[in-house]
Amino acid sequence: MTVCKWQKAMIFSETWNECLTWTVQVLYDPKPLGSASIHTRRTKTPIASRILKRRIAGPTSSPAERLPVTLRIPTLAVLLGSSLFLFACGGGSSTAPATQPTIGTVSGTVVKGPVSGANVAAFAITNGTMGAQVGGGTTDSTGNFNVPIGDYSGPIMLQASGGTYADEATGTTMTMQAGDVMACAIPSVTAGASTTGIQITPITSMAHSRVHHMAGGITAANIATANAAMGAYFSVADILHTVPMNPVVAGSATGASQDAKNYGMAIAAMSQYAMTIGMPNSSGVVTAMMDDASDGVMDGMMGTAPIAMGGGMTGGSMMQPTAGTAGLATAMTTFVGSARNVSGATLADMQPLVDKLNAASGQVPGGGGTTTGMMSGTAVKGPVGGATVTAYAITNGMMGAQLGSATTDASGNFSVPLGSYAGSVMLQMTGGTYTDEATGSTMPMLPGDLLVACVPAVTSGSTTTGIQMTPLTSMASARAKAMTGGMTDANIATAHAAVGTYFSVSDILHTVPMNPMTPGSGGSATQDMKNYGMSIAAMSQYARNQGMTTSSSGMVTAMTDDASDGVMDGMMGATAISMAGMGGMMGGMMQPSAGTSGLSTAMGTFIGSAMNASGVTAADMQALMTQLAGSNGQLPGAGSTVSPHGTMSGTAFLGTMTSGTVTAYSVTSGTMGPMIGTGTVDATGNFSIPLGAYAGTVMLQVSGGTFVDPANGTTMTLQSGDVMTSCVPSVTAGSTTTGVLVTPLTSMAQMMAQYMSGGMTAANAGAANTAVGNYFLAGDILMTPPMDPSTAGSASSATQAQKNYGMSIAAMSEYAKTIGMTVSSSGMVTSMMKDASDGTMNGMMGSTSISMSGMGGMMGSGTMMQTTAGTTGLATAMTTFVGSSMNKSGATMTDVQTLVNKLSTSTGAIQ
Repeated sequence: MTVCKWQKAMIFSETWNECLTWTVQVLYDPKPLGSASIHTRRTKTPIASRILKRRIAGPTSSPAERLPVTLRIPTLAVLLGSSLFLFACGGGSSTAPATQPTIGTVSGTVVKGPVSGANVAAFAITNGTMGAQVGGGTTDSTGNFNVPIGDYSGPIMLQASGGTYADEATGTTMTMQAGDVMACAIPSVTAGASTTGIQITPITSMAHSRVHHMAGGITAANIATANAAMGAYFSVADILHTVPMNPVVAGSATGASQDAKNYGMAIAAMSQYAMTIGMPNSSGVVTAMMDDASDGVMDGMMGTAPIAMGGGMTGGSMMQPTAGTAGLATAMTTFVGSARNVSGATLADMQPLVDKLNAASGQVPGGGGTTTGMMSGTAVKGPVGGATVTAYAITNGMMGAQLGSATTDASGNFSVPLGSYAGSVMLQMTGGTYTDEATGSTMPMLPGDLLVACVPAVTSGSTTTGIQMTPLTSMASARAKAMTGGMTDANIATAHAAVGTYFSVSDILHTVPMNPMTPGSGGSATQDMKNYGMSIAAMSQYARNQGMTTSSSGMVTAMTDDASDGVMDGMMGATAISMAGMGGMMGGMMQPSAGTSGLSTAMGTFIGSAMNASGVTAADMQALMTQLAGSNGQLPGAGSTVSPHGTMSGTAFLGTMTSGTVTAYSVTSGTMGPMIGTGTVDATGNFSIPLGAYAGTVMLQVSGGTFVDPANGTTMTLQSGDVMTSCVPSVTAGSTTTGVLVTPLTSMAQMMAQYMSGGMTAANAGAANTAVGNYFLAGDILMTPPMDPSTAGSASSATQAQKNYGMSIAAMSEYAKTIGMTVSSSGMVTSMMKDASDGTMNGMMGSTSISMSGMGGMMGSGTMMQTTAGTTGLATAMTTFVGSSMNKSGATMTDVQTLVNKLSTSTGAIQ
């Protein structure tokens, strides 16, 4: 028996002489026309009296006939006892959730000048620390955002990263630099409520930095205190809700409150200050001001540490002690008198705030006690400059909440704030550039290639110095993560010792590697330092030998994967490690001897090359080279047995994807939890991700990368803020899961599961995957490979489900083309995900219309998603695509007519 979805129908009651709307469930038997039973669920409000007549249709009737019907019945009691009446429904075989999902939202504006195209992420606050992400969105061209947060309630933090803004002082368009993040903290939101008018600005960012370092962390009380304190400092009563005046908009001061003027001019003063000191990018001054405010005193210091100025400045400039006091006052005076200020606000309007800043001691009023922990050190793959170092808490052996971030200087040095956090820390470095040892050329750290270091327990407010982040600490972190129990302090110590012993370095976390490119560096280096530096250089030399011409950072990733199971044998558990696409390689698997005799030979080659300027000879390194050459690959003391080492592999498809990063996250209590592993999408869309010993529900997220757009045939980029996702209901520890798809359809299902009652449980993930598959007649969307309609003749071997799957994705591309997404159609995926979140494709996310302004090059700040986009819109787009020259599959309208008809007549209900 096929179970049809709950459906509204109008029932006429002769007793009451009026129509009533009832919600019924139809159960079809494979019997002659008219055979069905009706189960009443609940009554609705009576509506005006009228009778509709329609043929009673069974499951084999045409789509036009499978519509809600109205039946004339003598009394309500007859309905309740009857099993003879049929209310047809529009396809699908899954049962809807008992209740509609609760979708709260947070909306407002990101202001550094209005920031367009910024990613806004919402995070729960748990035990005074940033917890799981509960929502995300992108700002439109005027900086506005609307972020869904499901049924979350309590304190919440918003983070805005990326995007562009018109710099107030210079008038140029600038990009929010990597590592420069603005934020705000909200004391409380109510489940299901719409929280509006929230401002994310440099000043809310300073308040958030302050609360992060207060005793007790990010509590509701501390949030309120810090917001009030920063407001008092800049004479703005409510920094969270007051809209800053934009001084580069003509006449904006007219009608603006003094608070709004103070707010806007304080932000503009930061821009002017950045211009004055020669910052090419003024977002760096926001980060510096955040760091300065963190300890409650604006004095150019973060606790006892001077603050380095970023923003593209060279020469290692430090923040001036008066930057946040007299410095801002002078900058404000300069800006108010400049041609850039067209607001109409005069110096007389701003004099009280200018005087206040000039006379300030820097003390933030009412800031409370401070606990400011710091962690500093060096990132070495050759010194890595301009990289982002992020500190994460380690919770239950896994990467947890983000604690702080910083940018490395030209020498690879970093200093990351930890606030009041106590416990084990994982450092992760992304991006940046380094001088490759074997070639001497400057290379980038490629997307997906990381340096990692795990640091055992730190105490609250402590300063931890001298931490090294290197390929060796990355290998140790991967090993600890894959051991039973994950990254516990005991496993971290064991893994560090094992990798250290393997390379004859007694302490890989604190020993400074010798830089063999520095003339004479071997003269003062200990043997440990020589071994450390030459081991890293050997990886660079091996990468050169293998043809990694673009970047040798892929060799770090390969070595990290190899070390994760405790045996250096070119395998990750039982899976050979692919090196295709790494650093310019054209293909191939990691050699079993790469981490043993391969490194030994590469070390000898490097020592004898002109690139070795250290003075270290082969004789100095012979003991280590002999040890590596004779090794069986076993990391000493890392456990006699290999711990469970799971992997997940599959394909990302939005049209053929040729790059991008896939990240696997654990799902905790129905919500996206800590990151488990990451991998790179290769040139054919395939990926493979290590899961270690993780067991449970997994969420996959694809970001960045390029794809061949089906409707245009051009190569497009997955835009910042657009992601594709999948929710895999369950994996067992150490298992290998293959063939997983990440597509627009799996993305819709993941979003739908996220907003179902209970979140992304295994049951909800399975139900949502099935429901979306039924909606598009695509079968198992998680494991069925979609037909690629851009591939000639692909329909000949495709099943009907595969044809429907591929054509549904192509229809989204065609629809995006139709409405003017000229830059990238990836915004259509984001819109469809939002539309699917509440289980109904109607252009709404709950009761909120979905904005599409700025997506993929669309023009206009008020562009909203059409209510028919996911129904007749896709049907029309599919028809257009099938008949176009871009459809090379051989599939015809006859092949997809059933799906087109279904979408054309759909109410939009996915369940």
